[in-house]
Amino acid sequence: MRFTPPLMLTILLLLVIMALVCSCSERKVNIDAEVLIQERCTTCHTLAPIQNAKKTPEEWEKTVQRMRLKGAKLSDEEAKIVIQHLSKQGGQP
Repeated sequence: MRFTPPLMLTILLLLVIMALVCSCSERKVNIDAEVLIQERCTTCHTLAPIQNAKKTPEEWEKTVQRMRLKGAKLSDEEAKIVIQHLSKQGGQP
C-alpha cells in the first residue's frame, strides 16, 4: 500500500490533533482539581493541612470522604478528581 502525500499529511494532522486533545484533557483535570481544592476545601481550613499531609491514595480517599461527611461540597466525580490529584501531587497544588 502506497501513501500519497495528501493522505500522509491528513494522517499526520490527525495524530497531532489527537495528541493535543489528550494533553489538554489531562491538564484540564489538574486545573479542575486545584480549583476544587481551593474552592471547596478552604472554606473550613487553609491549604496548609493539605499541603503538609503525606498520605497514600487510600488515606486521601478516606480523608476526602470524611470531609464530605463534615460538609465539603464535592460530588462523587469531583471527589474522585480531588483524590486522584492529591494522590499524584502528595498534597502539593
